[in-house]
Amino acid sequence: GLENHALRHAAAVVTVCASLTEGVKGRLEGAPVFQIEDPPLADRAELPGGERVAALRRDLGLSDLPVVLYSGNFEPYQGVEILVDASPLVTEAQFLFMGGELHEIETLRARARGLGSESRCVFPGKRPPSELPGFLALADLLVSPRSKGENTPFKAFTYLASGKPLVATRIPSHTQLLSDETAFLVEPTPAGLAEGIRGALQEPEEARARAEQGHALIEREYSAARYREKVAQAYTTVEKLTRP
Repeated sequence: GLENHALRHAAAVVTVCASLTEGVKGRLEGAPVFQIEDPPLADRAELPGGERVAALRRDLGLSDLPVVLYSGNFEPYQGVEILVDASPLVTEAQFLFMGGELHEIETLRARARGLGSESRCVFPGKRPPSELPGFLALADLLVSPRSKGENTPFKAFTYLASGKPLVATRIPSHTQLLSDETAFLVEPTPAGLAEGIRGALQEPEEARARAEQGHALIEREYSAARYREKVAQAYTTVEKLTRP
């Protein structure tokens, strides 16, 4: 009811992804709708290197195996359990889970233990956003295992901006932004994720090519500069509509 009231009385509406834009346009007549995606939290130019990344690897107790990174909350729709279940199927990689509450971490660690992959699943817990560039720099591959939903996850923009290869599930949340040219899209199952992760690791040239396409997409459509342009356009339109 509150949402409908706001839409009925809005001079304009701002959305953050295509599914929300379509939903609003289906319920709203007259007011303009501006789709303004949040800009990435980090770009590859901001990622640290050298000793700082090596020190983080040591602090986290990681081995020399390629690092597959997930960052974010551990809510069920994120599909983190599916990624844990995929870990025993990809013995050539280690999995880094940045985020989660203590009880969620303990549950997932026990799950990995039961699957025999606990030694390759690392849970450093919640970290401030300022540490994300270091984790992105450390990663060889990024994963968004979301199992359901339609709104595009904010992390996907930052993942693409990092210039690192991305594996994501082929669901509406992701396909509004991602394609087979910019990411490895897979079924939201342990086998699907494992296949995508192995494919990205075994085909480094293809992985780099898709990562470059993803980074170019961000620069073209979702950079901080584009964000400012979209916000300015929205304010300009609202000013004209509300001017006496």
